[in-house]
Amino acid sequence: MKLYLVMMICLFFIGHILFGEDVLVNGTKTVLPKTVKEGAVLVEIFSSKSFFEAPVWDVKHQQLYFTGYKDKYDRVKKFIKVGDASDVENTKGVGGTFLGINGNLLAVNCIIPEVLSYELTPEGPVKKKVLASDKNWLNPNDLCQLKNGSIYFTDPDFKQKKRSAVYHLSKKGVVAKVISTMSIPNGIIASRDGKTLYVSDSHLKEWKSFLIMEDGKLKNEKVFFKPKTKSKRSPDGMTIDAKGNLYFTGLGGLWVVTPLGKAIGFIKVPEFCSNVAFGGKDFNELTITCGKKVYRLSMNVKGNR
Repeated sequence: MKLYLVMMICLFFIGHILFGEDVLVNGTKTVLPKTVKEGAVLVEIFSSKSFFEAPVWDVKHQQLYFTGYKDKYDRVKKFIKVGDASDVENTKGVGGTFLGINGNLLAVNCIIPEVLSYELTPEGPVKKKVLASDKNWLNPNDLCQLKNGSIYFTDPDFKQKKRSAVYHLSKKGVVAKVISTMSIPNGIIASRDGKTLYVSDSHLKEWKSFLIMEDGKLKNEKVFFKPKTKSKRSPDGMTIDAKGNLYFTGLGGLWVVTPLGKAIGFIKVPEFCSNVAFGGKDFNELTITCGKKVYRLSMNVKGNR
């Protein structure tokens, strides 16, 4: 009898963590998305007193990286095994990361305002190259790259919410401001076809979409997703799967949203959820970074490569 009660309590706890029982969208309880593998649970793979961000999977060398910071960004961390990670020594200040189309690790540095590229080796990132830099940038936070080689990155004004911007870096190295209307742009990702850009706003608690033009400029700004929930946890990073579904962190956990802006499920995460990325041997595992913890979740769908 006691064993039965323990099992029931454990099942209740797992269901509460993953299914988000107290999260409502327009008065309706959310459900676990079918993209999550049946029976999968959040598995804690690393923890410390740092705040974790920016997971990225090195496909070539089958290696996970993520960033962590306390007062200032520390170095990128190379994940070794469950419970173990080591600092990558030449990456201090790196916040957001993205796996580039050439297999390099793209990153933004929030201490020295730069967009960077690192060559990835079995030992870790080496040969840092500065792709762009401007002392007038405030806090380069996150970035993504399109198939044509161009890069978009966010530069939020966390304090005053007056000078926030999103920039476009062309493959020729030309930087242009393409968004100046958002209060705190944070996470950023492009659609699979490279025609739509999605950006989270940490202040207004919403996600916006923009149509990408051939020259890198943006138009047709609109609110793409803004669920009505009690959670006040700010939207942050995001990723996309091979079917085009978007995975938005914020407002209590991880929202899974179709390219049409319809929520198809919610994954509740106990801590503040900062970012998410696909990885693993078959590219069907989610790595979710949080305050003091990093989780892994098995999926039915692969990430967008």
